[in-house]
Amino acid sequence: MSDRSDIWSLGVIMIEIVSGVHPFSGMTAAETVPNIIAGKMNGLPKDIQGDLKQMIIWMLTHDPSKRPSTEQLLESDLMQLVAKIETRNSTQISELESKVQQEKRRADLAVSEKDRLQVELNRANTEKDRLQVELNRANTEKDRGRQEKQRAQSEKDRLQVELNRANTDKDRLQVELDRERQEKERAQSEKNQEKQRANNAEELTAVFQQQVERTHSEVTRLTTENQQLKAELSRRETVPSTPKVQLKQTPVPTPKPKQSLIQITSSPQPITVNLQVPTGMSGHKKQNIFKHDNTEAYCTITSDPIISDGIVYYETVFEKHDGNWAFGIGIADSTVVFQPNNLPDEDGNNEKTVGYYSG
Repeated sequence: MSDRSDIWSLGVIMIEIVSGVHPFSGMTAAETVPNIIAGKMNGLPKDIQGDLKQMIIWMLTHDPSKRPSTEQLLESDLMQLVAKIETRNSTQISELESKVQQEKRRADLAVSEKDRLQVELNRANTEKDRLQVELNRANTEKDRGRQEKQRAQSEKDRLQVELNRANTDKDRLQVELDRERQEKERAQSEKNQEKQRANNAEELTAVFQQQVERTHSEVTRLTTENQQLKAELSRRETVPSTPKVQLKQTPVPTPKPKQSLIQITSSPQPITVNLQVPTGMSGHKKQNIFKHDNTEAYCTITSDPIISDGIVYYETVFEKHDGNWAFGIGIADSTVVFQPNNLPDEDGNNEKTVGYYSG
């Protein structure tokens, strides 16, 4: 091995650098070695032209003695140019290194500035995080306040519901209380009516008893007068008639027969009642029962006999009077004519009737 071998290797390297292919390569490694031994070189790439091409061909000459030496290569114009280029490149490299240093310093300054900015950014991020924490705390407080408000509203609504329920219960109890009061008042009214009826019955009983006593007294008086008249008549019929003493027999006037009196006792005497239903009344008669039709029309009926004297106890029953319907009983003049669908005291009968109504 000599420096001429190195020159050949350098030529091969230069071609490989330019083309990327070994100048003596074959299809296989076994073909490449014989090409090298035989000096069978492939064509140079088209990119290698001029002095460079001549120098490479010189460097790859098969005969080592014909290859250039290191001094010849260095003294060649191409290598001088390369040296100049290298020198210039070295200068440029120095300048570039200087610029790189400057850029590095600027980069360091930029890094320092970046670090300072990063510190500022970190500080800003820390402040941002703190503000975010404050914002989150404020939002939490806001949510808590809203929840408290909703809870208070829910409690208010619940209390309103309770109040409404209490008012409903109060209204219901008031209705029940009013109903109880009405029931109590109605019961009291019925009690008062019963008491009034009892008082009226007592008054009627007292009047009836007085009438009975007066009637008994009248019967006793008339019986006594009758007996006296009969005794006087018998005495006069037994006195003899003489010329001297002739008593003018004055005929004793016979009392006019009076209307026979009903024997009054403490118990009532039954009489036959015949209901009189005027034409057009909303109902019908069956025996001594009058059935009202299912209407809202008024009905006024009368009964026989016509009572002209004495005391009469009259009883009637009003059945199945659901609702607010009223009924009444009274006394009317015998000349009154009742009309259908009217009350007894209508049609000018107000001065000819006396009535008592239920309710």
